[in-house]
Amino acid sequence: MFEEISFCESAEKLHTSLTKGRYLLLVANKTDIASLASLNDDISFVGAVFPRVIYQNQTFETGIIIAKMSDSTLSCIVPMDNTTQLKLPEETNAVLTFIDGYSIHTDRFLEILYAQLPEQARILGGGSGTMSLDPSSYLIFDNTQRYTNYAIVIASKQNVGLGIKHGWTTVMGPFIATHCSGHTLEKINFQDAYSVYRSIVENISDIAFDQTPFFTIAQRFPLGVVRYNKDFIIREPFSTNGQTLTLNAQIDANSVISILEGKADAIIEAAREAAVASLHVKAQAPSSVLLIDCISRYLLLEERYGEELDAITSVYDSTVPLWGVLSLGEIANANQEGIEFYNNTCVIGSL
Repeated sequence: MFEEISFCESAEKLHTSLTKGRYLLLVANKTDIASLASLNDDISFVGAVFPRVIYQNQTFETGIIIAKMSDSTLSCIVPMDNTTQLKLPEETNAVLTFIDGYSIHTDRFLEILYAQLPEQARILGGGSGTMSLDPSSYLIFDNTQRYTNYAIVIASKQNVGLGIKHGWTTVMGPFIATHCSGHTLEKINFQDAYSVYRSIVENISDIAFDQTPFFTIAQRFPLGVVRYNKDFIIREPFSTNGQTLTLNAQIDANSVISILEGKADAIIEAAREAAVASLHVKAQAPSSVLLIDCISRYLLLEERYGEELDAITSVYDSTVPLWGVLSLGEIANANQEGIEFYNNTCVIGSL
């Protein structure tokens, strides 16, 4: 899929790192990318902006991950609300996708993408975005322009190992999401969702809602959607109007949900387990390891986030480079099942 992975401190220095070919550029939020337009015409690229990028055992709020694509790798940018242009080769074994993390078309886009996937193919990726939570941001780009409500799709014949873990645990539930509309959870057990959520979290913690930013509370206490005979999928509220909870992914009416809590040791161990799982499904040693990790994990762990990166890299040979992004939502298909859009989850690909 990729021939070489490197890191550049700024867009102005990219011309010293890029030779003729095609590239994926993963850009940290505070990087000025205006100078990308001045790159040579024989350099082609697609890229996306994220809160932070990951290279080796560090995260960066400025800088660019440079991934040079192999000649056999397909890449394109498609509108998330009109995927008629998207045609995956039959021999595709792995797909990497980065989407507009604010798009309202995420679920439909992933359904159509999954319908095109060959049976053996694995998929991973994440939502691009910034911590400003500005849906008008242009987060996806290529040589010619910047896009909103678009997705990057990269397809390869290469086999990819995949690990998916989160580490959150249930502290209260189950409940029923009795009224929902898109990304909005309106009622829990027929009561205003915010009132139920606030009452429970204040009872089980020392958090005062009137004195704490709501987003900070939700990072520690997200919701878990219960699935039959599977681990739950996390859905994180990111805003409230005092009655409803707005999530960063869709939730279906009558879903069974629980309130979860994140603790540092469990979250770090889950990341290590995801790394181990990524090796179990890949026969040969990886040339690099791609980490798609939720920005909420970084914000919750704070100074201990380096321990998560150390736990991941401890699983692989010390010569294997680790690279990736802190994302707004994570994408993967476990065991050839349907694609899921995760929150607060660690997704690792052994490439």
